[in-house]
Amino acid sequence: MGMSLPNMSEISDTRSLILNAAIELFVDHNYDAVSVRQIAQAANCHLGSISYHFGGKEKLYEACFDSLDFSEFFKCLSLLDEAESNLEFSSKLEGFIYDAGLFALKNRKVLCLYFKETYSQTPRIKDIRSRVQEPALKHISLYFQKAKDKGIVREDLNVSFLVRTLLTIIQTEFVFKPSSIHELKIISKEFINLCNRSIYVS
Repeated sequence: MGMSLPNMSEISDTRSLILNAAIELFVDHNYDAVSVRQIAQAANCHLGSISYHFGGKEKLYEACFDSLDFSEFFKCLSLLDEAESNLEFSSKLEGFIYDAGLFALKNRKVLCLYFKETYSQTPRIKDIRSRVQEPALKHISLYFQKAKDKGIVREDLNVSFLVRTLLTIIQTEFVFKPSSIHELKIISKEFINLCNRSIYVS
């Protein structure tokens, strides 16, 4: 009898095992320090499976980033359309923080990898920065700027600083620090409480 071919489920499972093992190793170590053999051992698969499924280490590394569905994050951003009052502004902002936090918790490992690349200023990250980070900063900043123009928040508010602070909180609490859904609710509420005390026109 001839050798049976793997079914689609087995192929998908093997690919997922390799991808998950690679993400774990790349997060814990630098790209150059991780070998294909280490990835194969961690995924409990044949060495040749990495070439078969991904075409080599570099393509596998790219696949780690491609596994992150940024369309989910842009859905979070879509919550931040125009607000007409302090209450509406706060409600939409709190909803964004919560949903963005959920996205970060769900994709924590890949986001850790993304931020490692960002801090290292490697050429690999340029595409993601232009496709995701810069549009996100622009969208959130515009939300605050429109509120400033309508007299909802203080005229002297440093929008750029506040937006960077907000994204740093999400990054620190839900990417680099293993937080829970319960903590997410508390943190999103605390940021709004901070805004209530500092950014609105009295």
